Amino acid sequence: MSGISFDVKLSRSHDLTSEDGCRSLLRYLMRLFTNGVAIAAPPCSLYSCACASVHKRTKENVRGDLGNWKVRLARVIWTNWVTCMKILHSLRPDVWLICEQPSTSWGFCQPEFVQLAELMGMFLTFKYIQFIYHLDQLINLYQFI
Repeated sequence: MSGISFDVKLSRSHDLTSEDGCRSLLRYLMRLFTNGVAIAAPPCSLYSCACASVHKRTKENVRGDLGNWKVRLARVIWTNWVTCMKILHSLRPDVWLICEQPSTSWGFCQPEFVQLAELMGMFLTFKYIQFIYHLDQLINLYQFI
C-alpha cells in the first residue's frame, strides 16, 4: 500500500475535519499488515514556536487562542488525528506509530496527545521522528532497513 495524504485541502474523504475523512483514515489504517507502520505528521505549523504570535499558547493555556479560526482548525485536525490513533491502538495494537513533529511542538502538550502517549507507551526518539512505540520490535525494523 502506498502513502496516503489526509488534509483539509483534498477531497472530503481525506478531510480530517469531517466524519468521512476520519472513517477513511481508519479504513486505511486497518489495512496495514501486522507490524505495519503508520507514519503521521499532524499539522505542526500552528503548534510551533514560530507561530506563537498567532496561536498564543503558553504553559498555562496549551490550547491557545481558540478565538482564532486557524487555531481552532488546527485543533480539530490534531484532535481528530489523536482520536483515530486511539481507535487504531485499541483495534490494532500490532501496528507501530511514528509521529513526526518538531521536538518543541505544542501538540505534545495537548491533553489528548498526553493521553495517547501514555496509552501507547510513546517515547522520544530523535528530532525528526518524534515518537514511536513497540520498542521490542524497533530492533526488527532497523534490521529490515
